[in-house]
Order: sequence, then structure tokens, then C-alpha cells
Amino acid sequence: MKSPYQEGKQHSWGERIYARSLADAFTDIGLKARVDDYDAWSSASDADEAAVLIRGKIQYPYSAKRGVANWVISELTPEKYFKEADNYTANFFASHLFFQQIKIRPQDSVLYQATDHRIFHPGERNHDGPTLFVGNNYRRWEARPVIRKALAEGLAVDVYGDRWDRKLKADRLRATSVPNMQLGQLYRSAGVVLNDHRPLMRNNGLISNRIFDVLACGVPLISDRIVGLPDGFEEFIYVFEEDTSLAGLIAQAKSESAAFRRKRTEFAQHVVQEYSFLAAARTIASSLGLTPNS
Repeated sequence: MKSPYQEGKQHSWGERIYARSLADAFTDIGLKARVDDYDAWSSASDADEAAVLIRGKIQYPYSAKRGVANWVISELTPEKYFKEADNYTANFFASHLFFQQIKIRPQDSVLYQATDHRIFHPGERNHDGPTLFVGNNYRRWEARPVIRKALAEGLAVDVYGDRWDRKLKADRLRATSVPNMQLGQLYRSAGVVLNDHRPLMRNNGLISNRIFDVLACGVPLISDRIVGLPDGFEEFIYVFEEDTSLAGLIAQAKSESAAFRRKRTEFAQHVVQEYSFLAAARTIASSLGLTPNS
């Protein structure tokens, strides 16, 4: 796995965690895998039988004996990516909209972002738990849209993430980070989880990994609108617009009927099954001609 993580560059932390989860999934299906961060790409590339790039902001300029699969998950536009696509054995796009605009070869396809089944899965819930947001602020002087809306409505939201010091009172900022292995339990302890997308991701239909993780936990999710959600997802997401009452959506989410909660849990099991890193690993391995042992 080729992770774009660079020491001291916080924007690439998420891709590093993502690459590690995918590498573990490759190991679980019987294929040896390791994670090379950006600084190790060139030195390790010659020894690889195959490479898988988690494509954030950096393209992979090296070759590998058995090919390179590229998984576009964020920070790109189709216009910028078009010429790059031919460099890889197979391209996977975490957006149907992105794929439609670049669709050039039969070996390229949509592969939505994945969730780690070891961490994100249905479990004991606290339906009256707090409203939660986990994510870094983009700029210290300007809050992300969903938190900006929550602040405007005077809502209590527990926030975990960095660069919030200028926008949140100390009692609302719970921690600057959460260990990934603890994140599923944190989501399951919430009454509802909030989400939004960077403009570049939203405009190109690159769906946040948080949507898959939260829905895999069977927890109500409030998000901005994004096109191209996988089949069945819309029913389990409350969408906020500029003129929507966030307080009203939170009240709806926390008062779901027992029947709908059961339906949400069943859907969570579907997300775990169909959108796990295990499922993604099998798809990517097949594109590279690798044969899983399980």
C-alpha cells in the first residue's frame, strides 16, 4: 500500500490510516501487504510485486512488477486526473460522478470508500447520547459548515479534532484526536453524528469515509447533500441544507421508532458486508491478477 502520508503534513493522516486498514484486509485474505509512506515510495518500489496507491493529493510516479492499482478517494477533479489515469493498471474511483466524467477503460470502475469491520459495526447504542462531530477544522478562523450551523443555532455538539481552538469553547472540544481503534465505540455512544464534505469532494461526488463508518455502526447521521450515494444510503441519512433547522434534524434522529432502529441496524450489517476493506481488497487484488487465499 502506498500511503501519501508525509511527516509533519497533517492532511495526509487519514490516508495513512486508510492504507493500514486496507493492508490488514489484504493480509486477512491471504496476501502479504505492507504500508509505505511517501518518503519510502521510491526505495521500496522495485521490490514490490504489485502496488496499491491511496490517491489523495500525490500521484505515484513509480512502476511495480505486477502493476499498480490506484484508488481515488479525495482531493482531485476529473480534469486534473484525466492524463494520469493511463499510468495505472487499474483505477478505482470513490465517486460515481467522478467515474462518469473520466470513464476511459474497461478495467477502471467505481469503488466507494470502505469501512473497517473490526472497528465500525453495530453494537450497543446510547440513543440519548450526545451529538457528535469527529474531524479537523479546515481553517482556524472559519468553522466547517455543519459546525458553523450548529454554533449559529446555539446547539451543544461534542467535537473531536484539531484547529478548533478559535471557534469552540473549551467545554465543547473533547479532544484534538481519537485513536482509530476507539472511533467505532465513540460513534456508538452518540445519539447522532454530524458530517460535511470539503467543497472539492462534494462537487465531485467523493463521499466521505465518515458516512460509511457511522452507518456501519447503526448510528443516525446528519450530513450535507452529496450526489451519487450508493443504493439504499439516502434513507438512513438526514440531509441539512442552508435553510434547514439542524436542531429539528437532531430531534428527528434521536426519536426514531423502534422499528426504524431495527431497520437501521440491519442496514449497518449490509454496510459492513458490502463496503468493508475486505471486500475492497478482493476487488483490487482481482484487478492486479492476485489470487486471495480466503
